[in-house]
Amino acid sequence: MSSCCCFEWLGGQNLKRSDLVRLAKSSGVECYKGFVANECRLVFPFGQGSSNNLPTLRTILPNGSEEGDPKTLQAGKERALIAYPYTQDIEAPVAGKFLGTPFVWQRLDGTHALVQTWTVNVNDEFKKAFEIAESNPDERKFCPQAVNEFQEAMGKLFKSVDGTFTGIRVWFCQKKTRSDDPVYVGTPSQLKAFLASDPGVLKSLNIKEVSGSNPIKVVSNTVNKKGQRGTQELTLGDIADGASKYVMYTRKGFTTFTSIKLLSQFYTEAEPLNDGDLEG
Repeated sequence: MSSCCCFEWLGGQNLKRSDLVRLAKSSGVECYKGFVANECRLVFPFGQGSSNNLPTLRTILPNGSEEGDPKTLQAGKERALIAYPYTQDIEAPVAGKFLGTPFVWQRLDGTHALVQTWTVNVNDEFKKAFEIAESNPDERKFCPQAVNEFQEAMGKLFKSVDGTFTGIRVWFCQKKTRSDDPVYVGTPSQLKAFLASDPGVLKSLNIKEVSGSNPIKVVSNTVNKKGQRGTQELTLGDIADGASKYVMYTRKGFTTFTSIKLLSQFYTEAEPLNDGDLEG
């Protein structure tokens, strides 16, 4: 694989699980057999009753990077925005460039609130997978402050295009999952080195392209249960950041793809299975 700043899957063979683990570990990446998770999410089903005049979404991460480019939300009765059920902060040095957006603001105590949100389709598959409540079923899982901040962000976002917009109805969604697919944990530079170590790595993980260094951007191929294919752009962070760890894993739901998130976020709802005999 080329050592240039951008590389993509142009060939290679699917690798055995043991070969993927060997390459990962040689790049300093930790490997786990899978994970168990209790996923809790806040959902705003804006597609139910929304107009075609829709705002622009920016998905901002706690480290100040963004996932993908800003995009105008699309109309549709199943369209929704989804967020974590816990409060998120963003440090002042990186918060400044996002102040004035609906997603970042300074709280009364001086800290900066962040609402990291992205799109989801609340279709039949989603409703089968998640238990959905219209009032908070457990404040230990769905932090009331996080709920209020999500509602505040949604109000600001939609009022930016419709000053008469009212009524932020939030769904409280949760599901339990187990995955036996490998989980890879490392710094941005370690994970990028793993992805570049053999042409078969990208093919095996169904990743289309890796580019950049600040941040590293990863384009995953996606396929849904209808067989429809697409791509998802993800952010792996700054290659010079040796302190932050990220997790790379196969996300299975209505849409399946290799996903990436900060390890600290992953740990709020999931626990990796130890590596045991993974190399075998």
